[in-house]
Amino acid sequence: MPSTSSSFPPQYLHRTFKSSGLFLSSNCVAPLQNLLAHESLPDRGKALDSIIKTLKSTLEKSRVDLTDLENVVETLTRDASDDQDQAIELISAYDTPSDSTSLPPPNLNTSTLHPEVGERAGMFERRYKEVRGRVQENEVFQVSNIGRNASEGGIKLDKIGALLGRPVGTSVFLLCLITPGLIEDDTGSAVAYYSPDINPTDGYATDNSIVLVEGTIKGQKEGQVEIEVSEIHHPPYANRKEETGQVAGREEQMVVVMSEVHLDSDRVMENVMKVLSGFEDMLTEQIEEDPTFPPPVIVMMGSFTSKKSIHTREGRAAYRGSWSRLEKIISLHPNISKLAKFVFIPGTNDPTPKPLPQMPVPEYFTKPIRESSLVKAHFASNPCRINFASKSCVFYNSPSLTQSLSSSSLVPADKETGGLEHTFKTVLDQGHLSPLPLTSYPTYWKLDSFLSLSPPPHGLILGAASASGYNKALHYSPDENKEGTYCVETGRFDIGDAEFVVYYPNTGEAEFSSVGG
Repeated sequence: MPSTSSSFPPQYLHRTFKSSGLFLSSNCVAPLQNLLAHESLPDRGKALDSIIKTLKSTLEKSRVDLTDLENVVETLTRDASDDQDQAIELISAYDTPSDSTSLPPPNLNTSTLHPEVGERAGMFERRYKEVRGRVQENEVFQVSNIGRNASEGGIKLDKIGALLGRPVGTSVFLLCLITPGLIEDDTGSAVAYYSPDINPTDGYATDNSIVLVEGTIKGQKEGQVEIEVSEIHHPPYANRKEETGQVAGREEQMVVVMSEVHLDSDRVMENVMKVLSGFEDMLTEQIEEDPTFPPPVIVMMGSFTSKKSIHTREGRAAYRGSWSRLEKIISLHPNISKLAKFVFIPGTNDPTPKPLPQMPVPEYFTKPIRESSLVKAHFASNPCRINFASKSCVFYNSPSLTQSLSSSSLVPADKETGGLEHTFKTVLDQGHLSPLPLTSYPTYWKLDSFLSLSPPPHGLILGAASASGYNKALHYSPDENKEGTYCVETGRFDIGDAEFVVYYPNTGEAEFSSVGG
């Protein structure tokens, strides 16, 4: 607790209030000193000015007693809390226009998700143009057609449509979408033969991903070029364009992330109680010292049931009852329940359609939480985005993502790099959360742009994306002079020691913890 001696002396406080036409009661001096001592030296004068201005605008008398001071401090604290709430923006897929990830949704019609003619082709065309624009901005591929010669070292991309008629053995360098037997760009397609001696890739070169391909023309057959593919590279990571003049968030702002929170498991619910109790104690202590301390954002990822199906009457009733049980546990923690934001992201077992982006858990099941006056609850899509002041974070719950990427890879991945590192590199370099065949990871074509990671976020949090289920973090930035993306895998809350992550979005740091450890 800061000492009152480090704040303004009593004489200064009395003199300052008197100059504003107010008389400060003696029993207000020590509490006011203690309050101002929590502010940094440059901010103490501003805090005192705010208190005096608010008193003058609300009081109809000149004498300030302790009750008046407490009321003003409560008002200013509430206003500061509202400002913090406004600095945290949750963006869910079904609240957002299909061509944007941050603007309000004036034109989005989600009354039907049935695709129109050409939407599937348009989805891949948009993905391709997005990656091509990023590649063309990279200095390696910026080649002037005037006075160009080989010594300049630039790489010129070929087009499949311009390869017909070129001699066998001609080297080619293409940006294309790859499948097991074909490669395609916006001018045509070619038959692809993947060399058995092809070098392993850094990241997964998956079926349906857009990659840079090196190879040679093998021949022509039925009007199609045949290409022997010798090298595959992911497109360059898109460095984010940092804007100046943005509002900085509080460094203390934390996000608590738990994945696989099975509400029908007594063990899991006991561990949820322990986690909330720990943060309740922390928050109570912090707001006693600093009433403007930012409360945590608590993100719970599904599946919220351990059962594969709840499509019986008893199953639906039990699932709904588990949300009522969670609401009661949250309400046992007064500061957490009143101040913290809760975000719930569905998982594979939850009763929502499975195509991406996955819809929020239906209101029918979650009414106990939604109607609680104590809980600031948000039921989000999977994935969803949360912006903390100027820092953007993507939360994606996909327990089988690493396994799916690995099994869909058309060429071997570098064995010296771990699977989770390959996963983060793949989705960030692809600029897309699901560069996978639609047969294995169905996508709503109309909302595919919500899965885009271009520009890349400051933080990418994956829910238990690796087979091991152990949490892990890495900082991904091919350019050491750029901020890059801080990548976190949460681990699993339903097994072992019940792992979870505390992420600090405004500093780009993560702390790994567990109930058992």
